[in-house]
Amino acid sequence: MQYWTSDKLYVEGGAGMGLWNADGDSERGLGLILGAGYTVWNRGKHNLQVGVEYAPVFTENAVHNFGITFGYQLF
Repeated sequence: MQYWTSDKLYVEGGAGMGLWNADGDSERGLGLILGAGYTVWNRGKHNLQVGVEYAPVFTENAVHNFGITFGYQLF
């Protein structure tokens, strides 16, 4: 889900099946994604967004993922 708190700022969240695989070992568990973003440039229907995300997967060995996102919307 994504919720725009203003015309520039949004927050997002979701839940589902989380999977990871490393060195032939794989696990499954509850996966979440939490994030926020900001529109840094807007001209008509075009905009540029920057955001951050945190996406943990809860398995026997919890995995924590962090990311920075960049997005461009054309229409």
